[in-house]
Amino acid sequence: MEDERSTSEARGLGRSIKTVWPTIALWPLGVAIVRLWNSAIRANRLLTVAVGAIVALPAAALYLWRIRPWGCLYYRLTESGAAILRGMPGRVVQFVPWDEIRGIEIHPLPGLESSSVGDIVFLREDAEGLRWQAVPFAPAVAEQARRIWMAQRAFRELLARKAS
Repeated sequence: MEDERSTSEARGLGRSIKTVWPTIALWPLGVAIVRLWNSAIRANRLLTVAVGAIVALPAAALYLWRIRPWGCLYYRLTESGAAILRGMPGRVVQFVPWDEIRGIEIHPLPGLESSSVGDIVFLREDAEGLRWQAVPFAPAVAEQARRIWMAQRAFRELLARKAS
């Protein structure tokens, strides 16, 4: 935890609040696996076991590919904004500070609505500023991002009032 905080602070991102790893639905094969799994769960138990046995190996391979140290992709909410990082240690690929964000939207992935997997879009002046793809529990993560964003706005307003 201390190492994570110090590397984020050293990159000018501020203190790390939450790190989010995308699901295997980041890739088309992962989307197919999740859709097949969801339909098997809705069907019956025997089918769920059979599908689980079939998709276990490709799902595990995608999972391991997702966390490879030299090219892993993950998202971070920090005190100063939202970022996309790649690799270990994380290199910032894209960053949007809280004061440039005008809204946060959730875009559920088609066919994966029941899994609550979706994209989280951070808007800049009604245009897309940053997109986190295939976020697990997207509504909960977006709500946490909104709370941080609103707290940062309130803090800036309080400082502005105090300065005047």
